[in-house]
Amino acid sequence: MPLSTAVTEVSNCSLTECRTIEADICGFSFDSVRARILSAESNAHNTFDDPENVTITEFDKVTKSDSGITFTLPPCSVAEIILS
Repeated sequence: MPLSTAVTEVSNCSLTECRTIEADICGFSFDSVRARILSAESNAHNTFDDPENVTITEFDKVTKSDSGITFTLPPCSVAEIILS
């Protein structure tokens, strides 16, 4: 990744509740936000018969704010956020 890229991972370990995140980004300027998410029910899993039950998908819920980024994570999820 270029030197002008920052990557962070965040998770929501709650089994039932969404979490809204408002993150201030200090000392780094960015114009673009991309994100991917892994999210499913807490007992979801992949098997040989169903290898795509839990997959990584694009996450378009991250918005740029004046001071950083804002987004809401669903329960049982992990997201990768890329700022550039």
